Amino acid sequence: MYKLTLAERDLYLVHIDTLMDEKRKMLLEKQKTLQQTAKENEYLEMVRNDYRKYYNYIVKQKEDQINAMNYLKQYIDEIIVDGKLTDVDLENAKMDQDELIQEMDNIKSKLDEIIELQTDASDESNSN
Repeated sequence: MYKLTLAERDLYLVHIDTLMDEKRKMLLEKQKTLQQTAKENEYLEMVRNDYRKYYNYIVKQKEDQINAMNYLKQYIDEIIVDGKLTDVDLENAKMDQDELIQEMDNIKSKLDEIIELQTDASDESNSN
């Protein structure tokens, strides 16, 4: 069995104590880093939630526009079907209907673009 002298044992204990202090300091630093990262992530999460709210607002606004356009289109359809329009009024109603359809397609296109960008961003963040 290997025996340490009192001086060697004291040096050995000082060395272990030093290692423990270094380990404790390293763990404290990691804890600080982790706390800072958690704060940053909390901030980033808040920003992400704000963007998500804005995204949902824009999507709802576009959907409301499409619904309003559909309502107007149905109204024009009813007017055309009733047949109580003059030829000029009928032609104007059909032109208005074509404009509404074009605007609806435009809004749907923008909505699809917004949804696609959001989907791409979600896929990208999930892959990281």
